[in-house]
Formats: sequence, C-alpha cells, structure tokens
Amino acid sequence: MTPPRIPPMPRAVQLKHSVDLQLDHAFHEEQWTTAANLARQRHKATKDDYYRAVEIAAKSRGDNAMDRTTGIEAVLAMVNDNVIIKDVDALDLYEFAIDGFSMDYARTIGVLRARLAKALPKDKTVGARCLDACMWHSDWENAQEIAVSLNKNFPGDRKLLFQSILTTFLVAIDDSTHGMKKNLFPNLVKAQVDRAFNLRPPTGKEQAPLGQTDINENEIKLWLQIREKFGSAQENLKLLSLPNWGPLYFLEHGFTDAFLLSVRLLTFNQQWEAIIRVSDAIFDKVIVMGGKNPPAMEASDHGDRIDESPSSSQPVSDGLIREQYMNVSREWLLWISTITAIRNLPDGQDALDVFDRKLKKVVCTLISNNRMKPIFQQNYNRLAVDISFARAAITTGSPNSKLGDSKIQQLVQLSIEHIKDSNCFTMLKGYLELLDREELANFGRALDTDSISFVRELEVPNQFDMLLQCSLKARVRFLEATSFTAGEVCRFCCAVVKDGPDCRTCLQDITKIALNHFYLGVRDTYVSQRVAETTEDPLSVLALVGSICLVKLSGVNRETWRYTNKTPLHIDIKLFLQAVVWLDFYLKRTPKNDSLRLLLVKLYLMMGCATQALQVWKLFDVKNTLLECLGTVCLDRLASMSPSHFATGPSHRSYAEPFIRHFETAIQKRYPEAVVKTLQNSSYAEVTNLVELAQNQSRNCVIVLASVEHRRGIRLRNGRNETAIEDESLIGPSSSNYEFQDFTDYNPLPHWSGPQSTPIQELAACGPPPSNRRCHLSILAERFLDLVCFTQPKDFKPSQATQLLQVDWQATASSCQALHMELGALMYGTGSDEDGLTDPESWYFRTVTELAKLVKLVYEAVFLASSTKSTKEDVLAIIRRTLSIVDYQIQDLLAVPDGTPAQMHTFYGITALHATGMLRESSLAVKCTVQHITTALDRLKSIDKTRGAGEAAWLSPEIKKLSAAATAADVRMKDHIKKLTKDLHASGWIDRLVGWAFSDDEPIHGTDVEFAKYIDQQLTGFIPEDARENWAMDIAESWRDAVKGWGAVRFE
Repeated sequence: MTPPRIPPMPRAVQLKHSVDLQLDHAFHEEQWTTAANLARQRHKATKDDYYRAVEIAAKSRGDNAMDRTTGIEAVLAMVNDNVIIKDVDALDLYEFAIDGFSMDYARTIGVLRARLAKALPKDKTVGARCLDACMWHSDWENAQEIAVSLNKNFPGDRKLLFQSILTTFLVAIDDSTHGMKKNLFPNLVKAQVDRAFNLRPPTGKEQAPLGQTDINENEIKLWLQIREKFGSAQENLKLLSLPNWGPLYFLEHGFTDAFLLSVRLLTFNQQWEAIIRVSDAIFDKVIVMGGKNPPAMEASDHGDRIDESPSSSQPVSDGLIREQYMNVSREWLLWISTITAIRNLPDGQDALDVFDRKLKKVVCTLISNNRMKPIFQQNYNRLAVDISFARAAITTGSPNSKLGDSKIQQLVQLSIEHIKDSNCFTMLKGYLELLDREELANFGRALDTDSISFVRELEVPNQFDMLLQCSLKARVRFLEATSFTAGEVCRFCCAVVKDGPDCRTCLQDITKIALNHFYLGVRDTYVSQRVAETTEDPLSVLALVGSICLVKLSGVNRETWRYTNKTPLHIDIKLFLQAVVWLDFYLKRTPKNDSLRLLLVKLYLMMGCATQALQVWKLFDVKNTLLECLGTVCLDRLASMSPSHFATGPSHRSYAEPFIRHFETAIQKRYPEAVVKTLQNSSYAEVTNLVELAQNQSRNCVIVLASVEHRRGIRLRNGRNETAIEDESLIGPSSSNYEFQDFTDYNPLPHWSGPQSTPIQELAACGPPPSNRRCHLSILAERFLDLVCFTQPKDFKPSQATQLLQVDWQATASSCQALHMELGALMYGTGSDEDGLTDPESWYFRTVTELAKLVKLVYEAVFLASSTKSTKEDVLAIIRRTLSIVDYQIQDLLAVPDGTPAQMHTFYGITALHATGMLRESSLAVKCTVQHITTALDRLKSIDKTRGAGEAAWLSPEIKKLSAAATAADVRMKDHIKKLTKDLHASGWIDRLVGWAFSDDEPIHGTDVEFAKYIDQQLTGFIPEDARENWAMDIAESWRDAVKGWGAVRFE
C-alpha cells in the first residue's frame, strides 16, 4: 500500500486574529502584492517572524514569476539548515506557499512539522494540528514521529496511544518504506497493539491496565487488521484462544464486526479446527436457548429444507448475549467459513454431518423466534446445496467427480424456491459451473421434466409464472450452448460444434423460444401488470438472452474490431439490427431495466450512434459512483467517434468534465478530509480502507481516459491544447512504472454465458477494454504533442539567446529520447499486447513513436552537431516509415468489406468514425512535428546562416513530404465526412434502416433461411410499424449528429 499518487488540495489557511484588519483583508481578497508589502512593513516594525511567513506566502501567489519560488526557496533552506519553526500558524503559511509545486511533502513541510511537534512536546494542540496536516498529505512517516511524541508526553490518553499504533502500522505497510523501518516496524506495531490489550507480558513502561469496560471495538478492529497483515497463523491462533479474548469474547461484548473479522482472520490463517469450535459453540448456545426442539425440526432431520412458517413457540430471553448469539448464528460468513473449514479437514464427513444437524436445529430456533427473514432463508437454501457439494467432494475425494442425482434435484429445488428472485440465475450459475457437461445437460433436462413441479410449487400458475420458468430455462440452456469446444457434440441438439465455444443450432433454438414467449407475454396485460410489481422481469430476460443470441449469430466476436481491412461491424447487419430494435422496443416499455439499458448503450456505440447511446445512458440518473464504476462504457473512445460531445462554451459542457471534477473532488478534497475526521473520531481501522479507496481512484483508468478524451475533443475543434498534460491535476508527472487498472464494474450486464465464451462486455464493444498499457501510451503521446506544439510567449526575449537556444535543444533532444524509449518499450517491447489496442490506435501510437525518434535524431544530429551521411540516412528512413504508417492508416479509413452494396457504404463509414478520429490525431502530430522542426531550422539559420542553409537544403524537402502526407490525410478525411454528411441528409433513411432490419434478403454468415424468416415474422408481430419507424428515425438523427460534430473539426 502506498499513499495516493494525486496530491490533495491545499488546506484552508487563516491569519492570526492579532493581524490588523488591513493586512487580513488584503490577504484574503488575494491582493497579493499589497499583502506582501504590508506584511514586510509589519515584520520590520515588530521583528515577528510570523509576518515574514505572511510575506513569503503572499509573494508565492503573486504575478511576479521570480517571486513565486520564494516559498520553495525558504522551505528548502529551513529544511537543509535544520531550522525549527516554533509557530504552527507560520508553518501553515509556508505550507500554503509551496502549494502547486511538485515537492515531496514528507521531505519538506512534513520534516518541519515533526521538528515543531518535538520542540514543543507539551503543547498537545500544536502536536494535534501537525499530525492532522501530515495525515492530510498522507505523510505517514512524519505523522508517526509526531504521534509517538504525543503518546510519550501524554501517556494517559488512550486515543493518542492508538494514533501512534495506527501511524506506525501505516509506515509498516507503505511500499516505499525501506531499510531498518521495513524490518523493524511490523514487529514493533504488533508488540504495541498487543500490549495495548494486555496480551503480552508487561515491560513496566505500559500505561494503566485496561479495564474490561474500556474496550473499544474500533481498537479491536485495528488489532485484527494488524494481526492479519503481520501475525503468523500460530501466533494469531494462540492470542485468539486466550480466556478473555477471541471471537466469542468479542461476540458476548456486543462487538459483532470484530467477531466477524476474527472469523475471517481464522479463515485467512487456515485454522480450520478453530473455526469449527467457534461455530459449534455458537450453534450449541442457540440450540439451548431454543429449548425443546419443535416437532417441525424433528420431522425435517432427514429433509433438505425447513419450512419458514412461524412457530407457536414463545420467545426466550431478550438479553444481550441471546441477541448476539441469535444474530450471528444466521450470518453467511460464519456458515460458509465453517463449510470451507470442513472441506479442508482430512476426514470431514463426520464434521459435516454434525454441522448439518446442528444447523437445522439452529434454523428451527430462529424460525420459532421469528428471526429467519427471507434473505437468511435464501442463504440457508444455498447452504444446503453447498453441503450437498461438500459431502460429495469429501466422499469421492475429488471436487470434479460425479455428484449424483440428489445434487441435481437440490439445484432444481433451489430454482423452484427462488425463481421469483432477481438473482436466481446468478446464484445458480456458480453451482452450474461446477458441474461437468453430462451433469449440466441432466440439470437442463430436469428443468424440462419437472416443469409440472414448477407449476405446482408456484402460488398461482399463470402466464407470468410460466414466463419465469421459461426465462430460467433459456438462460440455463444458453450457459450450456456457450460452453463447448470445437468438434464436441451438443447434448441438447446433437449437432457437432464446429467453432467453439458456441453451438449455433442451440443459439437459434434459444432465440426462437425467447421470441415466442416474449411475443405471448408482451401482449398479455396481466403479465405487464405483474412486471411492474415484481423485481424479476421475465420479459426483459427473454429479450436479453434472445438479443445476445442474435448478436452472436450475427458474427460479432472478441476480434471484430481487430482487422485492419474491416470496420467494427463486418457482420450480418440484419441480425445485429434486429437485436438492437428488440431491446430498444422493450426498453421504452420498461425504462428501469439496468442490464437491458447498459447492453443497449454498448450496441448503439458499436453502431456509431453516440447521441442515442448517451440518451439511453442518461436513464441511469448518473451519479458520481456510477461515473467511477461504469463511466468507461460511454467515455472510452467517444471523442474520436463524436467530437460534438466535447464542445466547451457558455452553453456546452464537455462530456468528460463531470468525470474530471468528480475525481478531483474525491481524491483531493474528500479523501484527506475523511482521513483526518476518521482519525479524530477514533475509527482507526477505517483509515486503511480510505487509503485503499483513494489508491484505487488514483490508479483508475477512467482518470486517464477522461483527461485524454477531453484534450482530444478540444484539439479536434481548436487544433491545440492550452494546458500541458503534466499540468492536468489528475495526471501530473506520472511514471511509466505506475500501474493503472480498469475498475469498470460489468456486473449489471447479463453474464449468462459459459466460462470459455467471450464475456458480454468484450462481445459488445468498440475495442478492447481500458488497460495500463493504453493509458501510458496515451499520456506519452500527449506529452509529445505538448512538446512539439509549445511556443514561447511573444514577450520572451532572453539576454543570452544563443546559449539559451543550445540548452533548449539539449532539453528537447533528451525529452524526445526518453519519450521514444518509453513509447517503443510499450509498443514493441516484451509483454506488449497488440490485442490491447484497436488498429487505428495502434497506427497512431506507432506514428508518434516514429516522430519522437525523428525529433530526437534531428536535434542531436542536425542542430547540436553537423549532420553526416549516416545520420541523414537514419532521418530519411524514419520519414519513410512514418509515411508508410500514415498511408496504411488512410487505407484503413476508406476500407469496406468486399461485395458491400453502395447503399451500405454510409453505414460502414459511420460505424468506423473512430478510425477517422485517430487518423486526425496522427495527421495533427505529423503537422506539429513538421512545424516544430521548421521553426528550429529557422533559429539555426539565425545563429549560423551557412550551416542552417546547408541543413535545410536536404532536410526541408523531406519533412515537406510528411507535411504533404498529413495534408492528403486531411483531404481524405474532409471528403469522407462531406460524403457521409451528404448521404445522411438524403431522403429515405427511415425506410432504408427498417429494410435492413426486416428485409427479405438472403441471410449471410451461414444463417438458416427458415430461422431468418421466423425472426422477421415474430419481431414484426409485436413491434408496431410506427415503433420501427421511430427507432429508425432515432438512428438516422444520431448519425447526423455525429457527422455534424465532425463538420466543426479543424483540419488545417
């Protein structure tokens, strides 16, 4: 664990109350020059160093560039000279003065804060303020020193003791901690926290012994956290087994969270027998509290489930211990930990039987006391299946062996009991994936065979209940139909699967079944009424599973976007559009279905319908949490597809702005505030959770995507960015060694396919998901563009221009060399994965890599030294490679699949706008590079006319070739957009789109003719003609909006 990469915003600073009103007003009104002058006068009059700090803080915020470094210089001087500032308010001002500069807080202000706390050991307020400041900036090393000093000087304050323990723990787990502290602090923090609870022999230096009534759960949770991180299994077990300590002790004192964490710790340490002892003790206690076993329990000893109907038994004691034992006896963590422990015992059969019997008695007791809520009953039903699996695994000695017919019946029964729950299939899928192919087929047949049982078990058999059954069966069959290997025979349809893992015959059958039942259900008013009242909507399930089958049958797969000579939708367009129109039709009837909405968003983006996708996305009522976990679904590659959504101005807001604002607030403001407040509230164990959350937010790929997409959108419309990528608050000077991660939560999507099948988030996608490699390539490309686009201000007139120019050239050559090496390592180095990029992205990053090498070589071999024949050949070779890459990228832009009818060219062009966006980026990079080199040649001529003319004679014609290639690319793109605009504004698009989705043309990609006709007939049967036309109108308008945005792009 390390502190978050992104620094926090500055803390608010207030001047002392003793400061006169004039100075206070000037400072807080940000009249920095006036404030600095007034502070200097006050310092001269009073000799109070506090006013010197006010002056430096004001100067560091002023307009004078030379004065802005005053704060940095003062702080560095004090650190190096071992100066101790004994005024905490003055130190706050010095911290304010260096804000905005990339300085290591722990090596500057943090050092001064630690010195101050130690210099005033008896001033508790000063120490607390310094501790809060260091925690705000995640400076754990200096915070630890301050906390130790406070604890030492105020030994009776238990809060200060645990602040010392917590900060020591943070230093111990910090990945940047090295040397003696890395070896010493883990043992030190264990000893500290153990002695805080009198769990180790006294040393004579401890604080007063802790009384039983003084125990705080937050402190226990920190103890468990430290023990999990640094304690050995044997050591932890020994401590948790002490008479007045351990899980049961925590439970009886009302510390439920600590109890559960202690069970988790035992599981983490694989102390299986200890877990079983805890479970037995709790179950025995609850059984005793239940008194005499009710008759219902005796009758169910040999059954698999217990009826949850209330018993007539009177409740027993209402005391704390009874409450605690009753509540935890139904906890899923306790149950599943015990099952895990039993599975890991050498001979667990007897222990499993005992656990099963006791659990049934406990459940009877809970039911008789009205404590078995539906969620706990569902967990118990799941556990019965887990027990069945565990018993079979223990009996056979292999978790993959045959589990018997009883296991299948258990799963069928579980399906019956929870078929109305929205998570029924999700719960089942985990068990179904443990079955072998034969058992999975048997389960599917059992669902068909037991359909009468389904109807009998349901309260009121009707059309809605039958649809629930059908939707479950369709998903089970879909799971099996997507779990094959090539050449395997399908156990459902007996067809040979040619290309695994999908059986096309089964996918067609599933689509027919889904369409047929959807057709019947959507016309039934009673079904529509029930859908609005229940959490499980069988019609949406049928629409989803049927549409996913159509998408798979259309030819969409993980590699659709990979091929350079194909657009993202080189597929059976008809089947794909039918999937989209089916989902769109039902979404307009039930707009609150998250899975359906999210899948439709991704399919619309594949079609190039960015505006329509964002309209559907808005139905989510997007909040900050959704931006963080699902934001990449719409944001990724959006600028290259639809620049209009990144327009800025009084009436426009870039689509990326909410992302940037959310992460800036979350990491720079809410995180440090939460850490300080949590520490003040003594919630010690929560601090590490906050740090981990901020870490994940800092390394979230969406941070890079939002910044890069925002900058690309601005470049497309303005031709350049005003702010360098390193000045972006969320990016900064990120190292290539820093690892970004994709935290996108795809759980709302329907994950119903087999484990070998392409995940739905990759199936319905415009390209590969966000990755660390693509994030760093994007940042490096932005840095290169910043370098070649940079121009000195017109008023910049240095006194020693020639010497400064040499230094500037050296720096440029060095920067380009570093960029080329990092880009080359990511593009061509060991471990680079071409599947992580779309082809247009790959061409763009290759272009930037070559251009970085070109600039580096030109500066080193032309500007800083006279060129030689060898260096000229190297430069010409790089230019030829760059021209070749740009030419390939132009060809990709204009490519359409062979045999495509002329009227379909517009469709393929609009779905490939991402390629247009990346070609525009390549073209801009080439033009900016040419302009940069040309400007440098002019400067060379100004200081050495002869050499400059000689170098320009051979270099200028070559770089003009690059300029010509970029101009040609711009012309192609403008013509491409112009043609798309003309075609899309022609009449007849509604009829054309409806015709593509419901035409009688011969199907492609091997689609069965009868199947195609059946799909047409069923879809037109329940989707009215006006609904189809409205859908086509929305698609056409969305495409027109996309090309309208491209019409505002600057190509010159």
